Order: sequence, then C-alpha cells, then structure tokens
Amino acid sequence: MDLDYFVKYFNEHDGFSKHNGLKLLKMEPGYAEAEFTVKDENLNFMGTIHGGVLFGLVDIVAGSSLAAYGSHCVTLSSNIIYVAAAKSGRVFATSKEVSHTRRTATYDIEVKDESGRMLCKATTTMYIPNKPIEFDSEGNMIAIN
Repeated sequence: MDLDYFVKYFNEHDGFSKHNGLKLLKMEPGYAEAEFTVKDENLNFMGTIHGGVLFGLVDIVAGSSLAAYGSHCVTLSSNIIYVAAAKSGRVFATSKEVSHTRRTATYDIEVKDESGRMLCKATTTMYIPNKPIEFDSEGNMIAIN
C-alpha cells in the first residue's frame, strides 16, 4: 500500500478529521503522527480544548499505525489520561506500537502542545478484522462490509 497516498486520501475523506481540523502527517507500520491547530470550534465551554477532540486525535494515530500494515482496523478499547489543558496553538500526537498479534494491536499515544507539554496519554487496543485496505481503479477506498 502506498502510505503517502493513504495519508492524502485520509486527510481529504475523513469527515470527523476535516470538521475538527485534524491532519494525519505520517504513518508507517507501528507508528503515526497527526496534528491540529486549535480553533474556537475545538474548545469546550471553559475555553480549553474539548477532550473529545483530543480523543479523536488519539484514535487517528492509533488506527493509522495499524492501517499502515495494510489492514482495516477498529478501536477495541482505549484508556486516556488528560494531564493538562490547552487553549490555543498547535497540538501533536504520536503513536507507537506496544504489541501486535494476528487479531489485535496495542499502541501508546502521547499528545503534546507545540512547546512539548504533555496534554494527554493513552493506550489503545485495535481489532484487526482481516480485511485488507484496497483502492479501486479510480483511487477510492473500497469499503468493508
């Protein structure tokens, strides 16, 4: 699978990410990076980044770390610890593989602001349904059933 094409395709077609300004930067088997620049729409009523947006970023890098192997995946479980709040600037997430079996893979994720301050940490386990990621002749991803 062409990982650069997948990153481009993901950024153009993932509605949640587009709506929240999240961008996948890099993916390789067992590792991924993503970012976003905080917008007013990302803030909760207290004026800090909504935890759901940070969780979305976590989910994107964990799934992309596994998708880089060429298989679809879905989140099985995730545990996130929010350690600091942020109100503005750029936010970055990295995912690193902890384990990978035939049916599951687990990732440690760190989310930091642009100064390197930790905003949250997560451990996410993904399920591997054994469905390869495929694109049709026009470059569109073939959906799994």
